[in-house]
Amino acid sequence: MMAEIPNTGMAVSSDYGDSLDVHPRNKKPVGERLARWALNKTYGMHDVLPSGPLFCRADFCEDVVYVTFDYGKGLKSSDGGPLRTFEVAETDGVYYPAVAEIINGQIKVYSEQVKRPRYIRYGWQPFTRANLVNEAGLPASTFRAEAPESFVADLHLQRMEGFPKSEKGLKSGVSACYAGMLNGKLLLAGGCNFPGIPADEGGKKKYYQGIYVAEMNPDTVFVWNKVGELPVSAAYGVSVSCSDGIICIGGTDGQDALTSVYKIRWDEKSEKNGKNKKKGKVVIETLPALPYALDNMCGTLIGEQLFIAGGNRNGKPSNSFLRLDLTNLL
Repeated sequence: MMAEIPNTGMAVSSDYGDSLDVHPRNKKPVGERLARWALNKTYGMHDVLPSGPLFCRADFCEDVVYVTFDYGKGLKSSDGGPLRTFEVAETDGVYYPAVAEIINGQIKVYSEQVKRPRYIRYGWQPFTRANLVNEAGLPASTFRAEAPESFVADLHLQRMEGFPKSEKGLKSGVSACYAGMLNGKLLLAGGCNFPGIPADEGGKKKYYQGIYVAEMNPDTVFVWNKVGELPVSAAYGVSVSCSDGIICIGGTDGQDALTSVYKIRWDEKSEKNGKNKKKGKVVIETLPALPYALDNMCGTLIGEQLFIAGGNRNGKPSNSFLRLDLTNLL
């Protein structure tokens, strides 16, 4: 806004906010921060620092992002602890909490769950505990940024080999499965195919129940491990990645459409303490069911709101549009 409206200034006030009151009473510090801007920019008092760190640019470098700020001299945390509320996301737009380190006047941001960040944001919550300040103790403004097109255009496709073989007929490949990235691993669950005899020759469609993961690595071969099973054999639902799992919604088991909604989460404890540390296992968390059976629909996650649209409702094409608030699960 300051860049669009001349002779204006803004001050960050989130650190003096109140999570229970949209009109916090302590107004004086905010007024003093606005005065800094006026003294520096209007009255020429250049020894007065006008603002906390303001986002300047983000440099995306493979698996890390380096953030540069204006008014960023003496960057530090306000409470002496680690920097908080930095998040990064890949092209799917699902954000994960990130580690932020101060290096040579910049902020280095990365996450083990995001192999190639395309998006970054800071303090992007309704009420934030963000703690980045400059040498004057003035807080940084919230921001979000994305990689330039040149960075995205550098992506390339690579043919991969390997498919799960634990269930009979599965190695031929499946369609309409649930899939996504989970804890840095590629996950595949359910799906269906016509093993043996093709559909046009009278073959019978088979549905699968297994959950499989494969490590993402530079090799061209996926090595799959079975880590669990869906509650029922299923396909033709929709799967949506979120910060702590993959949400699987609806679908069909080959006989009836489904109303079930559940989240597949990685069981960190099993990976650390299990007999086979490479395989680990998943945990299936039941979420509120759909109000009616749906299959062949689409879905997306915006913030913490899960949206489902279209699909076959009880076997008939529909214009269904549903929302689930993941912060208010009853």
